[in-house]
Amino acid sequence: MVAPSPETHDRNDDADLHVMVATDGSDVSLAAIREAQRVLPLATHWELVSVIPNRIDPLEVVTGFAGPVIDEDEAREIDTENLVEADALVARTARALGSVPVEAHVLRGDPGPVLCDHAALVDADILVVGAHDRGLISRVLQQSVTDHVVRHAPCPVLVIPELAGR
Repeated sequence: MVAPSPETHDRNDDADLHVMVATDGSDVSLAAIREAQRVLPLATHWELVSVIPNRIDPLEVVTGFAGPVIDEDEAREIDTENLVEADALVARTARALGSVPVEAHVLRGDPGPVLCDHAALVDADILVVGAHDRGLISRVLQQSVTDHVVRHAPCPVLVIPELAGR
């Protein structure tokens, strides 16, 4: 019998695994977290992250001589709606984990870079993302968050396809 080298991952090391899960609250995100929980059953540190847009600055949303398109009150209202919705989506995703303790964060910015930066900041061992099924034209015209994360994450990425939970 050959003894495993020190670099070989021991299955018991999963107990210290920091799993960061990107969620937008969609059915794809819920399926991704359930599948991640199935394939990483011994992981104990689960972190959910949802990303919302930066707060709109009315002075940056102008149409030439007409002035701002929205005022400060409307910008604040949009931001509050985004936060409330993101909190609800994260809570919905956390419930999918059942009784497993979970840390949850709502961050701001462009989702792909924000997820990668946060994974580096918290030293995540693995980043889990759900992959929406997109048509060819959609993939060509708009790079997905998943594509960005796969290319730039500081840790391994587990991509759960949309059909995994069905």
